[in-house]
Amino acid sequence: MFGFHLRTRLILSYLIVLVLGLGALTFSVGFRLQQALLNAREYELETEAMLIGLSLREQVKELSEDEDEGAQWVTLQRLQLFSDQVAQEHQRMVVIYDRTGRPLSTAASAPGPLPSEVVAALSGKATHTIRSNPATGEPLLYAAVPLFSEEHLVGAIEIAEPYARTQGEIDRTWTLLGLSAGTFVLLGAGVAV
Repeated sequence: MFGFHLRTRLILSYLIVLVLGLGALTFSVGFRLQQALLNAREYELETEAMLIGLSLREQVKELSEDEDEGAQWVTLQRLQLFSDQVAQEHQRMVVIYDRTGRPLSTAASAPGPLPSEVVAALSGKATHTIRSNPATGEPLLYAAVPLFSEEHLVGAIEIAEPYARTQGEIDRTWTLLGLSAGTFVLLGAGVAV
């Protein structure tokens, strides 16, 4: 009877150590993967905004330098059309700002103070954040980059997509990690018994 009791204790101790060790490892790896996925997505959005900015540089420069209201209106219409096309193609929101922080596209966010990522972009720094859409309350992943023409800052590009896309990838990663850890616990239990 004493041998059976000791064996049961040893198996339970082994399983507890296995579960705690794998649990700690799973959470550590999971949080690192979650942060890596988020960083990769933010970098992707910043890169996309930079590419959009490169294609719009001259049009925004024309808008900021042109004194003729008619020419400004035509350039503004081209920018709005372009940003709307990009937004539809990629299912993202694209907002173009001039160097004063005035939104130049129809997808502009709600009136009020400029978002922090746009302020940073207008000071020459690319940045990103997660915040709620003022209209819908849906969390969005935002990235904003400065828009340069030659060496002069002429505006900023802000791009946003639903955070749910990134969260879906993160959820799948956690599910796979949980299933992997569960499999190892079952294998460990099978070996212990």
